[in-house]
Parts: sequence; C-alpha cells; structure tokens
Amino acid sequence: MDCKTGDEVIERCREQAGAFEHMQDRSDERVNDGNNYRGLMNVADYSKKRKEVSMAPEERRAKLEDVVREKLNAEKRQVQKEELERQERARLKKERLQKELKASEDTEQEAHAPADSKKKKRRKTPSSSFLSFDTEDA
Repeated sequence: MDCKTGDEVIERCREQAGAFEHMQDRSDERVNDGNNYRGLMNVADYSKKRKEVSMAPEERRAKLEDVVREKLNAEKRQVQKEELERQERARLKKERLQKELKASEDTEQEAHAPADSKKKKRRKTPSSSFLSFDTEDA
C-alpha cells in the first residue's frame, strides 16, 4: 500500500472503478439479453415458419384449401343447427297454440251448451198460504 494520504486512497479507488464496472455491465447484459432480441420469433414460431417455408407451393396451397374448406363446413353445420333449432321452436309453438285454441273452443262449447241437458230443473210445489209450523198448531 503506497497510499499515504486519504486523497491518494480516493484517487486509487477511482482508477480501479472501471474494472468493477465492467463485470457489473456483463451481468446486466445477461439480464437484459431479451431486449436485444425483441421483435424476433421464439423457437416454436421459428420452427413452424421454417416448416411452412420448406413446403412446396402445391402442398402449401392444398393445406390452405383444406383449412378453408373445414372452416366453411363448420359454418354450414352451425347454420344448419340453428335452422333445425328454429324449426323445432316453431313446431313447439304451433303445438302449444293449437292446444290453447282447442282448450278455448272446448270452454266455449261448454258455455254455449244448453243448461237443461246438464241439470234437471226442479218443479216448485205450489206454496201454501200458511207456514209449516202453523200446521202443527192446527
């Protein structure tokens, strides 16, 4: 240690500061390494893209047509399913309305039916001019 005063010690630390900073920067580079590759593809995307590029144009076109055809078929199946559901709802609604119509017709027929056929009318006996308890007294 040839540093005799405090100023010499501070000066020596300043001289050696660069050596320590370099090691610190390398660790920061490793930590922030992803920033250098920002915007590039990851490994899975790269391998997928490489397979697509390596395919022949006919194969690529056939694969694309298959995907489009499958998507169109799925849409058609969905439309058919919705149509069947709509028809089923319409059928159920029609049946319900027919039942209600039949029930209302039945109640109308019952209301318009003559009351004589259902109930027999009692004939009133001629009422006497005196009350029943008068007969006991007489």
